[in-house]
Amino acid sequence: MKNNEVVTSQGGLVTFYGNEIDVKPGVKTVKIIKNLMMYDTNKCFPDVVELNIVKNVNTIEIPNSLFPNVKNVISKSPYFVSNVPYLIHSNGTFFRHDILLNTFFHKADEVIHLAEPKKFCIAEIADYAFAECESMHLEGEGSVMKCGKLGFAKSAFEKQPFINGVKTAGSIIIEIDNSASVIDLPDKEHVMTTITTEFTGNEHVITHNIDTFLMHNVESLPKWITLDIKEKPVKQNSFMYGIEPIIHRIRDNGNHISIFDITPETAKANNVICENGIVYSEDRKILIFSQIQQKDVVIPDGVEKICSRAFKGCLLESVVIPDSVKIIGNEAFYACENLKNVVLGKGLETIRECTFMWCKNLTKITIPGQVKRIENDAFFGSGLVSISLNEGIEEMGDTSICGADVQELTLPSTITYFDGLMLSRDVIGVLRLTLKKYIINIAKAITSPGEPWNGSCDNWVEVICEGKKVYIPKYSDPTFADKMNDSINMFFQKNEMRYITCFEYAYTKECKENMAILEYAEFGDERAKEYLKKQASKLVERLISGEDEELAVKFFKLHIASKYTLKKALRLADEYKKTTLKSYILEELEESNTVKQNFYI
Repeated sequence: MKNNEVVTSQGGLVTFYGNEIDVKPGVKTVKIIKNLMMYDTNKCFPDVVELNIVKNVNTIEIPNSLFPNVKNVISKSPYFVSNVPYLIHSNGTFFRHDILLNTFFHKADEVIHLAEPKKFCIAEIADYAFAECESMHLEGEGSVMKCGKLGFAKSAFEKQPFINGVKTAGSIIIEIDNSASVIDLPDKEHVMTTITTEFTGNEHVITHNIDTFLMHNVESLPKWITLDIKEKPVKQNSFMYGIEPIIHRIRDNGNHISIFDITPETAKANNVICENGIVYSEDRKILIFSQIQQKDVVIPDGVEKICSRAFKGCLLESVVIPDSVKIIGNEAFYACENLKNVVLGKGLETIRECTFMWCKNLTKITIPGQVKRIENDAFFGSGLVSISLNEGIEEMGDTSICGADVQELTLPSTITYFDGLMLSRDVIGVLRLTLKKYIINIAKAITSPGEPWNGSCDNWVEVICEGKKVYIPKYSDPTFADKMNDSINMFFQKNEMRYITCFEYAYTKECKENMAILEYAEFGDERAKEYLKKQASKLVERLISGEDEELAVKFFKLHIASKYTLKKALRLADEYKKTTLKSYILEELEESNTVKQNFYI
């Protein structure tokens, strides 16, 4: 059936014109045999009380005013719910998502049910679904997860006055008075399940239910939220553990909110106290959360635990943690991008996962000797350049300082477990590792067999222990990874071995060349020398065109480049305007009496 053809049905009483319909007066049941798209129509068929939708129909876009008095919808189409008084679109799958399209006209004394067992459960309300509806009695709206901004437009719900700056449809907030200085949400008895409007221009909102702003369908947040819960919680500590996820949710929307606080009555009813913008348990042993605008915090002595995400996303610049603190929860200081100074107390034994993750301005920190373990991602993506580890620490988890800019790291002799992913899989990562005591299989902790995961990381790690030094590639040839590890173990365990070279184990040609330069310069290794001689002609082009001028200078100081290679290098230095390199190349040429040339810098 073509969309533009004229089709009559029901003995000529109903006519379809493309995607529109005409119905003769007196017709009570209309069989819909085609998709209808006539939302802007002024037509009205008040005699129709039942719609019968055939199997092939999948789209119906109509205003309530088209069939204002419909009381029943029967559908053979899987896209619409059958035997209900509303037009409800369904995706027809196991994970149903029912969308209320039309309520039609309901009188003031009628109840509108948004959920009926085994029939439907409205998850979404379309725009104008309640248009011209006089009823304000909703049931089952707790299932609604999404609502169009115009879902209640032109209805009795929209026409009602603001109460404390809010218009509601059951537990759904449909409109906010943006001129009101304070909005007091009506959520004392039940959570507000859906907020269809934005808090544009509203500075301050008071909520009486922890769960209201946990709902995923809250589209925006005000600048200031006050929690006012005067009743005692049903479960012990429910406030303490309920506040954590709401703070987490709010700070994920940090561009909308600046202040989150609680009333004195809330603090008293929930056995907490609020001092200087920070909420503690009543006995002051647990720090639950901090207001976002806190900048310099000295946590009082006696606090034993800092809850997970307590300072997440705060504007914190410095924090002093007393010796009494034994536990800091995961993500406690996550994404505190302004945090520069941290003093850790001596009572702490573990720095947990993601504690200081993404603290981009935290450039240095000292870990007390009482800390035994640093867990995964503890400082991931932070700005750390320096981390001081005292004797006493035993474990460092994988990626604990990944993404930071720590290039020199000293491991105390107490380290018993060290996962080197922080060294091997970071673009920059640690370049010099000093061991107070040798760790067996350190090479396996540092190197990753195979191709660099980021496609460009040709770095190595300089490992120093008890006066000995070795260069270990971050990415090694998988064929020789075990051999390299065994050789390095033997080197550090046998005093008679003066040095060991590892350039041949590197995965990429560039890393082999770079390490060979270092190992010949440092140890005078003949194998490294012969390798460099073979690669010299192409090597000088890469060194001169690259950015590591220091390594290039080191190569020319080795005196192994041929006259032909030096002449080529001189031309390249001119081409790339490497003045310093040119001077070193000229020195090499003059020593070999190859070129006599005046050079002015």
